[in-house]
Amino acid sequence: MSMICRTTTYSSEDQICSKRMDGEATMRRNIDLETILKKHELYRDYPGKGCRADLGWADLSGVDLSGKYLSGVQGYRIKLNRAQCQRTYFDDVYFLRGQLKGIDASDAHFINAYIQEADFEDAVMPRICAHRARFCGSNMRNADLRDADFTNALLCTVDFTDANLDGANFSGADLTGATLVHCSMNNVNMQDAELSLSTMQLLHAKNCNFRDAKFIATDAHLSTFEDSNFEGAFFRQTDFRRTTLRGNRMTGAKFYNTILSGANLDKVYVQVNCATYMDPPEETIITYCVDDDYVFYGTHEGTLADFSAYIREKVYTKNKDLAFMYEGAVVYFKSIRNTLCPPVKE
Repeated sequence: MSMICRTTTYSSEDQICSKRMDGEATMRRNIDLETILKKHELYRDYPGKGCRADLGWADLSGVDLSGKYLSGVQGYRIKLNRAQCQRTYFDDVYFLRGQLKGIDASDAHFINAYIQEADFEDAVMPRICAHRARFCGSNMRNADLRDADFTNALLCTVDFTDANLDGANFSGADLTGATLVHCSMNNVNMQDAELSLSTMQLLHAKNCNFRDAKFIATDAHLSTFEDSNFEGAFFRQTDFRRTTLRGNRMTGAKFYNTILSGANLDKVYVQVNCATYMDPPEETIITYCVDDDYVFYGTHEGTLADFSAYIREKVYTKNKDLAFMYEGAVVYFKSIRNTLCPPVKE
């Protein structure tokens, strides 16, 4: 059985992570990095030999680590600001609260990495492979993440403000609560992604794949989504106010309590605010797509005729006044449909 031990053999100039009177830790500098990594290589490749590298609090700012194998290294609060890490392997590393501002990690590997609450501001990280990596709570503002692969990664509450995400792959990723403000998002794959509670304001997304993605309580107003695939996407309490949604494929997309006020759409959507028959009553939105003759309300979806039947069978038995209100909405929807799509006279 192999043992995990702390690496404690550093050069005489090394500043060990000792505690100051104010509670802060000193940064370790001038460490014998080559010796540490050699012992880590033994630990990694030969069970029972060497030691797992611990670079906690190490200051490696500006260091050239290009092509190095750092897989499995521990580094709580490690500093890699402006470090050169092209094609470096960071698989399975533990860099909680690390500082990686301006790092150049082009083509690097972060598979299964645990780098939560880290600072990647201004980082250059195109074409990284970060399958199943955990970056929750990290700062990636203004980062270059072109063609990055975040398949099935955990990216909850990550700040991507002003980041370049062109060509990135977020399929199956969890971006709950993430901030994607003013991002460049061309040809991005977000199929099956979780985007609930995220902020997607002022971004431009073109030729993206949002198939089967979830947008629950997502704030996407004042953004542009063009020529993208939203087939099967799920929208609940999503804010699309004054958002451009043109040229997109929406087959099977579901809109529940989604705000479309002022949105620029290919199809005509009509929305009516009303109460529910819940006790106490809650406010909800009935959304009607005129072009498709399709209604979204609560968990119900179907044609206008289906909605009328739903009112008679479900709503009327619980609240007659509310049923009359819903029937008024149906009459309103029919009048708009007959005006915009008049029946063909034989």
